[in-house]
Amino acid sequence: MEREEMRKMMQEIVVPVHIVKITADAECPGTGDVLLDVLIEELEKLRTKAPAENAAADPEVVALPKAMISQPMAGKTEEEIAATRQKAIADLLLKGYRVVNTLFTDEWYSKEAMASRGVVQVPLCFLAKSLENMSLCHAAYFCKGWENARGCRIEHDAAVAYGLDIIYEQ
Repeated sequence: MEREEMRKMMQEIVVPVHIVKITADAECPGTGDVLLDVLIEELEKLRTKAPAENAAADPEVVALPKAMISQPMAGKTEEEIAATRQKAIADLLLKGYRVVNTLFTDEWYSKEAMASRGVVQVPLCFLAKSLENMSLCHAAYFCKGWENARGCRIEHDAAVAYGLDIIYEQ
């Protein structure tokens, strides 16, 4: 993974942490700073562990239920998509879920790569991958407007049919 790609991925993690801090402070002033202190302590522990120790997953994290995010994207800017996604991630983290990625932005899903693989129905390719990742989840989180997006409606039907917990953005 290239450094810039890694940096972008890490920024996607920091935004929900910031949202959780703001939310915690709104509920009880000062708790956001405590949250950050705990996070820094835990990160320092990870930094001092040998790489092999980091490779073993934390059993507490592994035990958390997993959720995917279904969000409308057609007609939205990258900034709007990112903002909606960050809010959804923060909501899910607060509810005690791990988030399974359903936003496919790596090179494999670029227009050029899909064209070279012969993908004709690009939205269907994304939907297929999303449904595959749904198989890893206990819950599905539906962002506002999901009922007006073809792919989200299909994801909703699948989530209901297969008994996933359904969470709607407030």
